[in-house]
Amino acid sequence: MMSNAGEAGGLRQGADSLASLARALSATVRPGEVLDVVADSVGSLVGECSLNISLLDEERRTLSTVMSRRTSPQVRMQFAAFPADAPYPTRDALLTRRPVVVQGLAERDRRYPALAAVPVSQVAWVVLPLVDDDRPLGTLSLGW
Repeated sequence: MMSNAGEAGGLRQGADSLASLARALSATVRPGEVLDVVADSVGSLVGECSLNISLLDEERRTLSTVMSRRTSPQVRMQFAAFPADAPYPTRDALLTRRPVVVQGLAERDRRYPALAAVPVSQVAWVVLPLVDDDRPLGTLSLGW
């Protein structure tokens, strides 16, 4: 059981981390800088991470990767554009409007066999849906 002092210290540390992230984000000018700040912030928590943003086309049939950080060139090329309904975590995040968490290669390969042959250095992922007024726009994917 954590003491009140321990809880307060944890809350202060979390608040300080959020304040630091907010300062860093407010200093960004270009979208690529935002990705770098987010990747660095997440990386400080989980280690080196990859970050990708994919957006739906107007017909909502194709996802195109519009920004990528710390992702291998092979994976960037393979997923530069892909069907939104492909059996990937991105599909599930868009359909459910909820984050998809994949906790390891075995889970990835079991839940998404189409990704089994994709070589990666990450061992866990989270895919967040990007939604505006319940309209799916795309996904933000983090891997570490």
